[in-house]
Amino acid sequence: MQDITDVSIALAGNPNSGKTSLFNFITGSRQHVGNYPGVTVERKEGRVPIDDAIVTFIDVPGTYNLSPYTIEEHVARDEILSPKISCIITVIDATVIERGLYFLSQIIETGKPTVVALNMYDEFEDANNVLDTELLSQILGVPCIPTVGNRGRGVTELMATALKAARGEIDAVGKVHRFSHEMEHAIDETAELLGEGLNLNRRWAAVNLLLYGESFANSGYRKVLPGDIYTKVDVIRERLEDLEGRDINSIVAAGRYGYAAGAVAECMKTSEFQALTPTEKIDAVLTHRYLGLPIFLLVLWIMFQSTFTLGALPMTMIDNFFIWLGSTVSSVLPDGFLSSLIVDGIISGVGGVLIFLPNILILFFFISILEDSGYMARAAFIMDRLMHFLGLHGKSFLPMLIGFGCTVPAVMATRILDSRRERLITMFILPFISCGARIPVYVLLAGAFFGQKYAGTVIFSLYIVGMLLSFIFAKLFSFSNKVPSPFVMELPPYRIPTLRSVLLHIWERAYMYVRKAGTVILTASVILWFLMSYPKPADTGHDGNTKLPSSTAIEQSYAGRLGKLIEPALKPLGADWRMGVALGSGVAAKEIIVSTLATIYSISDEESGHGSKSLQDALKNDPTLNPVRAYGLMLFILIYVPCLAVLSVLRREAGGWRWVIAMIVYTLAIAWTVSYIFISIAERIV
Repeated sequence: MQDITDVSIALAGNPNSGKTSLFNFITGSRQHVGNYPGVTVERKEGRVPIDDAIVTFIDVPGTYNLSPYTIEEHVARDEILSPKISCIITVIDATVIERGLYFLSQIIETGKPTVVALNMYDEFEDANNVLDTELLSQILGVPCIPTVGNRGRGVTELMATALKAARGEIDAVGKVHRFSHEMEHAIDETAELLGEGLNLNRRWAAVNLLLYGESFANSGYRKVLPGDIYTKVDVIRERLEDLEGRDINSIVAAGRYGYAAGAVAECMKTSEFQALTPTEKIDAVLTHRYLGLPIFLLVLWIMFQSTFTLGALPMTMIDNFFIWLGSTVSSVLPDGFLSSLIVDGIISGVGGVLIFLPNILILFFFISILEDSGYMARAAFIMDRLMHFLGLHGKSFLPMLIGFGCTVPAVMATRILDSRRERLITMFILPFISCGARIPVYVLLAGAFFGQKYAGTVIFSLYIVGMLLSFIFAKLFSFSNKVPSPFVMELPPYRIPTLRSVLLHIWERAYMYVRKAGTVILTASVILWFLMSYPKPADTGHDGNTKLPSSTAIEQSYAGRLGKLIEPALKPLGADWRMGVALGSGVAAKEIIVSTLATIYSISDEESGHGSKSLQDALKNDPTLNPVRAYGLMLFILIYVPCLAVLSVLRREAGGWRWVIAMIVYTLAIAWTVSYIFISIAERIV
């Protein structure tokens, strides 16, 4: 602890928050008034003895923002960032607390210790409002003290707490608000450009560079920034705005106001006679304690059912195109190595995955609507309550939410959790959350065995099972009875999604999916074709002419031998060696399960004269499969080993291969057990 006998504390806040009244009460007759150098903005300063220290209090000009545009904002920002300021008292009008928390989020971004004065608290209480200040303090990470500045209520406690924060005796730096995934990525990129040795908080500087560009540097920070940084930041900002479908100011404002609204929703009960905004009226239904979760589940069911129903026609058209393409190439090329490679390896493998592109696009159309409208944040808020009931940390739902898209960034997002134990628990429940890569497999099997009418409901049920498993195992892993610390969910105002933003999200997902089909899946399809075609059987039975291998020949291939090794473990699940090969290939990427099955059945069907049959028809006619076993396999695919990219990130984030091995063993054991139990019970009932 530093021995500080003279410290400087700034009072900052919005205009009309009672900041000056509070300052006057603290300093009394000990203040003097002047102007900041070079400007006409008034400067008030007073020195007050507190305990063994002489504390200098500075009344910073009132402002709503720390932008560099007005003189007041410029002066306030420079004063707050000044090295001589040891702590900031952020004065918030308790009657309009959300507006004050918006300003506080900017103060916290600077990295300076701060104490919140919830001023005009008497007026707040007169309106029959109730605020859990202890909970608010935990959420924000800074002390929050009710005050009535013109009467001195709470001022002594405020001054003592501020002095402790200035001396480092208490932690009052605050918890930095996290923006959207895209915005956080842009902040990280910008912070990377700033380099080392910066005499400013890197995150604060990155956010302000994105917001204000050269205007930020013109405020006096040019000398600490690399000269070519502005052009690079402009590129980052433009990419972010294109992806979000709105300008940077709207992105940041929505994030900060959402943060403020979420904190208030967690901590405050308002008078029932207070007029509600349209957003609050909608939230009264959508985030209702009892109705919120059923509505969320209904929304998910509609999304998955629509994904399958609307995607059925274009899916069939694409499927017919690849069937026609394969037949055409087969009729043009002579039987042999090249024909088999192109038709059975490339066209069947890649085409078998691309036919599900419409389903992927429709699914992410709905997800984009939910995100951009503000409802996805409500879903997180609803699930946060349930997770607290189960003993989970509220922050853990953010990686889970990201996991619906892809598990790789979800694992990386566990960094937001405070302890290593919490991060590991979250990492080990993420495989139960269905990523987008599993959708083609679900659509294939659900469409083949449950038909268009029930396929959406079947897929919806898999997502529910995954979430339930994540809750169950998180509870099992949480041996401690420690109550999870509070977590504020962003609740941005509802808005109508822009067509540009929705189309950009869909385009990004389509591009990623097609690129994956043209690179990873294409390569895997060729490799799998080779493994299923070689070695050639000793006796082809075709007078030396090279023909497509029969089903027996496939069993003797490299892939068939591997499948035979796996088959005993899969027999209780009603799966044969072919499904074993597909599941093994799915460790590389889950979409490859589809391309593997397409290649296997294409080779087998060519031999039996059914080369034009669709993959769903081939699976439906497979005597080893039925609806019960198909659902059991989908459960297995839902749970078992994540893809190689996830395992690679897990090794880095968890810190060692032992966690990767544990993940493989753990997920395989649970997947087999859940699938076996379901099939055993369901087959007896059915």
